[in-house]
Parts: sequence; C-alpha cells; structure tokens
Amino acid sequence: MRIEVLKIKDLIPFIESDLYKSFEELPITKLRAISQANNPRASAEDPALLIALNDQNQITSYIGFLPDTLQIGENTQKIFSNSCWWAKKDCNDNGAMQLFFLGCKLTNNQLFFPDLTPHTKQLLGSMKAFTVREIDHGICGYLKMDLANILPTKKQYFSRFKTLLTAFDSVVNVVYRPLKWIWKLKTANSNLNYEIVENIDAEIAGFIRENNKNELFQRAENEINWILNYPWVTTNPTDKTKSYAFSYELSSFKTIPVRVYNYAGLVAFFMLLEHDGKVHIPYFYGRTEIINDTLKILYKLLLDNDVHTFTSFQRELNTVIRSNPHPFLHLRKRNKVIAFSKNIEAEFDSKVLQDGDGDCAFI
Repeated sequence: MRIEVLKIKDLIPFIESDLYKSFEELPITKLRAISQANNPRASAEDPALLIALNDQNQITSYIGFLPDTLQIGENTQKIFSNSCWWAKKDCNDNGAMQLFFLGCKLTNNQLFFPDLTPHTKQLLGSMKAFTVREIDHGICGYLKMDLANILPTKKQYFSRFKTLLTAFDSVVNVVYRPLKWIWKLKTANSNLNYEIVENIDAEIAGFIRENNKNELFQRAENEINWILNYPWVTTNPTDKTKSYAFSYELSSFKTIPVRVYNYAGLVAFFMLLEHDGKVHIPYFYGRTEIINDTLKILYKLLLDNDVHTFTSFQRELNTVIRSNPHPFLHLRKRNKVIAFSKNIEAEFDSKVLQDGDGDCAFI
C-alpha cells in the first residue's frame, strides 16, 4: 500500500492526471476539486485529500478535508472539516485508519466532523482526542406525503408495498392540496418583501457581519459567494461512467439566497439549499422581532418550489416554527451528531454553529 497526500495546490493537476483518469471509483469529483482550489480560507499547502492505493494503483480508501478557520476572540485558528471518508468493501488492510491518523497529524489535530454516521460516531466516541456531541434541536417538516420513497430506505421490507404506499401518498397529497392553497394565501400577506439574489452584495455582507459575531466560523461574503459559485453537486455530470461514493449527481438542485427587507432596509438574509425535493437552511440571519413575518417568506418559497421536506437546525427559527401554526403535514424532531478535537472543545461550547458550517452548505 502507498499513500498519496494531496494539498490544495495539487488538486487541479491531480484531476487532469492520467492516474485520476484511470480510476473507476473517484476519490474526488472535478467539481469538488475546483471548489476546494478556490476556497478563500485555504492556503496552497493545506492538506485536502489522502488516498491509499494498492500495488495495482487501485484505491482502497481515502479521506478528505475542507480547510476553514475558527474565530477565537480577535484571532483566527485553522481548522479542517472532514468532507469524506471511504474504504473499499471487503478490503482487509487498515488503510482507512492509517489515513485517519495521518490526517490528524497533518492537520495538527484540528478537526471537525459536521455530521457523523453511526459507525463514525462509535469510532470517534472511543477516542480520547475527540468530543462527540448530539445536536438535538433540529426539525424536519413534511409538505408532501412520500412514504413510498422514505420507508424502503429505512427497511427493505417496505419495498414490496411500494404500489400501495404510492397510492396512499397520492390520496393524502390530494386531500392536503386545499390546505396548501390556504397557506399560499396566508404567506402572500406579509409586511416584508423579498428578493432572490445571485451573490452577497455590500449591504447583505454588512448585515451578516452585524449578526454573526457570536458564531464560531463566522462565514461572511467571501465564503458564502464561494459556496454559491462553486457547488459540489450537479444535475449534469460530465463523468457519468465513473463511480463516486458521496453526493454528486442529483435530479434537481439549486441554492436560493434570499434578501428580506421592508421600508427601512434589510431585515433578514437566509439561504436555502434544495436537492431532489428536499430543502435545508444552511444560513439564517434575521431580527428576532420580525421573525414571524420572515417565516411567511420562508413558507412561501417552500410552497412555491413544491418542496417535499424541510430540515432546519436553526435553533431560534425552530422554536418559533414549533410554537405557531405551520404548513407542514407533519413536523418531527431531527437530531444529528458532530465531533471535534477535544483541544478546541471550549470554543464549540461557547459559540454558535450555523447548519452550513463545515461542508454542509454544499450537500
């Protein structure tokens, strides 16, 4: 086994190399590599991707990192968010763990895992160097019944009832349609106006900076414009013959950055990320006193875009959604698990995370 260590400066030459073209299973897509190369918080020497190869130059495992910075008082500190970690099935070597420990060394053990799988949760939970924490204030709201697609992913047993579940979904959605129309009328009556923007301008940038001072990552105009301009997923992949283990090709995908204003100026900014009928809200900045009116704008966008599900880990927003009438067929609690190096635990305890922090604004 040999290990390839790719820094940020190596990514573009790598995706143009013969070695990359020879892979059946890609360790990184061209979209991700180009995006990472344009990361405004990365330096050329930052580690980005570690790959384990066997004697036949076949990939047995890989792990990826997204360079970022934490805001600690008046200073910034480099941190690396885990963006992927994969090992080939039935591979007997311990390459995946070798890559992990090498990654810890190369990043000076400054690591953040923004959304753990159960396996990774168990693994990191057994290590003294990491703190594992459950984020328990998330919600998931359903605007369409979709049991025919949801249940078979939970248990294969339900696949045999797909036709019956599809019929049930259709009946419920027809019954719910008039209620959606009513909610569309309700959301049309707002004291606020909104505009879908292409990039973060000076006004929005100033508003974000006023409202992100208690955040740990404090992403602002440069970072959010980078996220908008360099996505990781597409509806039209250029390398369909290749396999990739993480999010890449989608049936539908769009980012929706929303400027909310009244006669006095900007009062809120948020960004929605939609893929295949599912929406989450990686960034939200708004004034508490007008949050109910801002929610009308949010609900209108969800209904107009024919969204199936809406997921949010925005604590203040979720509190208001739970305690007031809403357009969702069903609203349930949603948890996720994060992990970070124990030497930066104090910073995570004292600051706020946006749901888009790490790589979550891309997927």
